[in-house]
Amino acid sequence: MRRNCSPKREVIYEENGTIVVWQWLGFNRYLPPGKTMQKLMRGCASDYRNSESFKVLSAYNLPTDTPNVAIYTSVDHDPLAFIPMGKFIRIVNITRFQPRRPPGFPVDDEVVKLARRMHLDDNPVEQLRTDEPQGDRGLQDEEEADNEQLHPESAEEEAYGDGENEESPSPQPSILLTNLFDSVSGWDIDLAAIPESKRAEFPKIGLCEVAPSGNLVLGVGAKSTLYIWRLSG
Repeated sequence: MRRNCSPKREVIYEENGTIVVWQWLGFNRYLPPGKTMQKLMRGCASDYRNSESFKVLSAYNLPTDTPNVAIYTSVDHDPLAFIPMGKFIRIVNITRFQPRRPPGFPVDDEVVKLARRMHLDDNPVEQLRTDEPQGDRGLQDEEEADNEQLHPESAEEEAYGDGENEESPSPQPSILLTNLFDSVSGWDIDLAAIPESKRAEFPKIGLCEVAPSGNLVLGVGAKSTLYIWRLSG
């Protein structure tokens, strides 16, 4: 991701990807159960405006170095997620995802202090803020405000700094989401068919896809490398 801090400085950082399962709450409205599905459905503006209700059922963090995720769906099989991870592909059954934990209600410390200092007549016992005396301080604030209006670019660069000796804080993943690999068990398909002495020579799997029949898994790597796995049995 890219964050534009100033015209002269750009900060690029990486975050964990997420895999999220949504539920369309208006599905039964547009596709009522028990009725024959129409071969041709013409959309209109009202369909778009009235189909905004979606609910998050489950969400997990993916590893930071996940390049791609392929989803395989079938009418007679559970949906599967294929996640390439270097020299192997992790397969996860999406139906095993657990519901997402609801976010907690943040309590502001300042609000708690204010509530404890209130009388029954809603008058505070003491003020939380004290007004600073005006004078030199007020004139200094006015001069700084005028300077920012005349030179907005210099004020912005001063706020962010020159960026030479500063370290950008690495963003942390949301504490409400857990790692997918640690929370949901799965299966791995790897390069076991290749002799162990030659596996290091093969490039990593960058992309993967599943054939419509579900019997073949294709993987693509650098140097025009193609990996093919066939379902046995």
